[in-house]
Amino acid sequence: MSLDSIVKVNITRDTKVPTQKGFGVPAILSTEANLLLTNLVTEYESDSVLESLIAAGFTTASQTYLSASAMVSQSPKIEKLKVIKQSPSVAQVDLLTIVTVENAATYAATFNGILVEYLSDADATDAEIQAGLIALLAGIVGVNAGFVANGTDKIDVTGSNPGEGFSLSVGDAKMTTANVTPNNGPVESLIAARDEDDDWYFLTDTTHTNLQVKLISAYIETIIKLYAYQTSDANSKDETESSLTPGIIGELKLQNYDRTFGLWVPAAELVDYKMSAWVGLMAPKDPGSATWKFKEGNAISANKFSSAEKKNIQDKNGNIYIPIAGFNMFEEGVVASGEYIDIMRGTDWIQARIQEQVFGLLVSSDKVPYTDGGIESIGLQVEEVLDRAVDRLILVGGEDGPVVTVPKRADTTKADRAARFLRDVKFTGNYAGAIHKVQIDGTLSV
Repeated sequence: MSLDSIVKVNITRDTKVPTQKGFGVPAILSTEANLLLTNLVTEYESDSVLESLIAAGFTTASQTYLSASAMVSQSPKIEKLKVIKQSPSVAQVDLLTIVTVENAATYAATFNGILVEYLSDADATDAEIQAGLIALLAGIVGVNAGFVANGTDKIDVTGSNPGEGFSLSVGDAKMTTANVTPNNGPVESLIAARDEDDDWYFLTDTTHTNLQVKLISAYIETIIKLYAYQTSDANSKDETESSLTPGIIGELKLQNYDRTFGLWVPAAELVDYKMSAWVGLMAPKDPGSATWKFKEGNAISANKFSSAEKKNIQDKNGNIYIPIAGFNMFEEGVVASGEYIDIMRGTDWIQARIQEQVFGLLVSSDKVPYTDGGIESIGLQVEEVLDRAVDRLILVGGEDGPVVTVPKRADTTKADRAARFLRDVKFTGNYAGAIHKVQIDGTLSV
């Protein structure tokens, strides 16, 4: 007789949890990859990435290989990295067409948010209106497009910088606009890549132009990732923050970007990929648990700066790799806004893990009821993540530790309960931060 006939046991393995975002995974945006790789995003194990890149057609002198080599030369070593294809940049082309010709009428066009208006005369022609609009549009300060007559009633608008898009609109039906050639640049490559594989956190690239940095940093600010760039931009080092030409590092500080951090290196040493080494060194560490300052990379040399050069770079929230007291180290470990990189990464980790933890509860339960108990179970998920953040030294514990509050069912609205929407789950906490400077005062006597 089978034991099943007496005691039947059914076990359901409830082990499925949401995928956790890869906060230790760096990606290299590569123009070289556009010709050598098939997929938009290719993943490599760190132990075999260099051999795999050679097999794919990269050389040991290629920028992608050099960047990857700097990443995997650190200790502890990252587990994996990804290479993203950057397609060739293409300039946007729009066509502005004069549909009707009217005397003493206003022809309005808005380029990149700036309005221009041409008032036609008492004997208007389409060529006159066309010439007037071209003169006004071309006179916009900081314009990044060319305006060229096409026949007598059209204007070809072409982006001056391939990869940098623009907006063009008209005021009414007297004119129309149409896109002829879509803009394509690093941002478009990243958007397409994320649709294929979004499981990476740090972004580096192999194109060190100011335009590339400007475009990527503006985009990365809109997503939960960090962009690390290196630059040899002379103005960033030689000019003060208050100058009219503060360089790309200063420009990003003015934008107050929280998700981009830059390292200044000499032009001849861009191929050393010190920024990639820094990312490779820090990516394996628990998010938020380590300051990015004081760290020494393997197989990279430090740079010496005059006191003025160092001040210029750091006043703009740029980072450098320098020798101090026989030790090479990165400093200060900040993003363009001045916030510390570890704070940004730790905050992103908390946000993602709370989302995953609460979602995991919702999908693994038959139902989380809209009762005091059900509401409290949501709060417990948040508490669990915050407790882990304390363990990782992202947040302070003890008396100053995180506090989670949830509403009582009686304090929620009937409309929210009907919509099955729980709001007012809140928490507070204090960053653990890090000690970067020390003052010690002592008195010695006899």
